[in-house]
Amino acid sequence: MDKKLLKEVGNRIKAQRIKSGMTIQQVADKLGVARITYAKQESGTENLSVNTLSRIASALSCSVEVILKPKSG
Repeated sequence: MDKKLLKEVGNRIKAQRIKSGMTIQQVADKLGVARITYAKQESGTENLSVNTLSRIASALSCSVEVILKPKSG
C-alpha cells in the first residue's frame, strides 16, 4: 500500500476503535501484539497484510470493508 492509503486506512481503524470504546492497549491485547505494533498499524506507518486487516476488523467487531471503504459524500 502507498503511504497515503495506509494513512487513510489507519484513520478508519482508529475511528472504529474509538467507536468501539477501546484503547490502543485493549486492541493490541486482543490481537496478541505489542501496543507499539498496533499503534504503528493504526497510525499508518506499518504495512498491513490481508490477514492483519481481518484480525483488526474482528477485534473491533466490524468488517474489513468498513475499514477499507472510503466514506461516501
